[in-house]
Amino acid sequence: MAQGKLSNRQKMINLMYLVFIAMLAMNIDREVLRSFASINETLTEVSTQTKASNEGFYNAVKKQNDATATAKADEIKQKVDEFVAYVESVKSVIKGKDIVNAKDEELNYSVLESSDKLNKYFFENEPQGNAKAKEFQKKVEEFRAYLLSFDKNEKGDIDRINTLFSTTPNRKSSKSWLVEKFYNQPAVASLTNLSAIQMNARNEESKMITRLISGAAVIDQPVIYNAPTPNATSPNYTPPPPVNTNRTNYNA
Repeated sequence: MAQGKLSNRQKMINLMYLVFIAMLAMNIDREVLRSFASINETLTEVSTQTKASNEGFYNAVKKQNDATATAKADEIKQKVDEFVAYVESVKSVIKGKDIVNAKDEELNYSVLESSDKLNKYFFENEPQGNAKAKEFQKKVEEFRAYLLSFDKNEKGDIDRINTLFSTTPNRKSSKSWLVEKFYNQPAVASLTNLSAIQMNARNEESKMITRLISGAAVIDQPVIYNAPTPNATSPNYTPPPPVNTNRTNYNA
């Protein structure tokens, strides 16, 4: 490349080029933030709808008139509601009074990209996570243990639960799960991670309660028909009603 003093015109072209690159990068960043905000909104909506669907499943359990199943359903509801509410309390720290709405054309991007609030809440004076951060991790681990204790789990359920609620770092490094997941992350990315945890909790709630319904249905369903049966050759013969072997299938 030729050496020499740049002309004023060339300096202006170079400056305009740098400004263009900066503007392009800023627009890309905004699109990424907007995408995260949209995903977060979708996850929140799915959680709300799943919670509403689960209420129908709880009502179905009560109609089975099975005291053991009803007591277990009440326990599941309490555990999941408490965990989801706890995660929501962490989200409220990030959001503060700033409502993240992907449909708002005037999104405050400085709020979406800031990591200050959660950094202060989880990592102030403790680069690997302070007491509040460790409490959060413990809550996730306790909830995972509760899900794994469900006696109707199958092998696929155990693998899924361990994956969805893992607190093990994804990469082989000195960073903890908390640091990898939340340190210096844009606010909207942290919100999305937390919303995903809530959605996964509601989905697991659906799976447990539908398994509970199926179990109760098996107990209550008739297995034999004891009424006297006339001779099949009689002109007044009426065949007995078939045994109902169909189970109600509730999908989350």
